[in-house]
Formats: sequence, structure tokens, C-alpha cells
Amino acid sequence: MLEAADVALSQGITSVGTLLDTADQLGAYLRLEKANQLPVRMTGMPPYASIEHLITFDMQTGFGSDRVKIGGAKLFSDGSLGARTALMAADYSDAPGVLGERIYSPNHLSEMCLDAVQHGFQLVIHAIGDQANRESLAAIIGAMGDDRTNPLRHRVEHISV
Repeated sequence: MLEAADVALSQGITSVGTLLDTADQLGAYLRLEKANQLPVRMTGMPPYASIEHLITFDMQTGFGSDRVKIGGAKLFSDGSLGARTALMAADYSDAPGVLGERIYSPNHLSEMCLDAVQHGFQLVIHAIGDQANRESLAAIIGAMGDDRTNPLRHRVEHISV
């Protein structure tokens, strides 16, 4: 973590966001912060599956300090272009019959987004393909309900197609 932070700083980057694969990762950032050894600001994005655990400690988006805090709940809508797993509305031009892969059904994605928002989490959805982006945006809009101010600043990451 410290080596990566040094590389970021050498390029003028002072704040980073990262997927938190485990609770131990957040703990490591917090220990570095406490020891005044974390040279960058860090926002950790827990996977959606972690929400149930985090809320038992009253943690949600924004929890933490100016240096280390919890960001949005990370969800994945599809895969990648290189592996042809990004979810497209039409076949890949070089792979007839291949549309990519949907990680969650649109209904399940919408349910998870609503749950995350109701527990105070920003939504951070990985979506590469055009169909994955449509489904992700629909899930975000549904989770927001009538509140179009988007106080949690939900987002779709990557939006390649």
C-alpha cells in the first residue's frame, strides 16, 4: 500500500479510491493513518456483500476521517471487453452470438441497489457494455425513488460502450 501511495504521490495524485476486498484492508489503512504513515487520502469501496456486516458497526458511505473513509458500495454489472464478457445489447462484431455476461438479473441488481441506498451507501457500479450501462442506470434511478438530488452521488464506473 505504501509503495503504491508513493507512486501516486510521485505523479501528483494525493487521493485514491480502492475496492476493499476484505475488512482487513480497511483496518490496514486505518492503522497507517493512526501511525501518521498514510501519505494519501484513501476512500475504500466495500463490495455490496459487506454492507450487512458494516451496518452492524454503524458504517456507511462517509464513515471515517478526512484521510480514510468508506466510499460507495461496489457492484459489478458485467465483465470486460477483452474477455467479451461486457454485456452488450447486440452481438460482438467479431463474435456472432456473443452478448457478454450479465452478473445479476436487472431485478436483482435493482434490489441490491435499493438495499444499499436504504442503508446509506453510495452506489458504485462497474458497467462496461451498453446493455450493462442501461441496466445499471435503471437500477440507480429506481433506488433513488423520488429523490432526484442524488445526495450520495451514485455512479457507474468505466462506461466503455
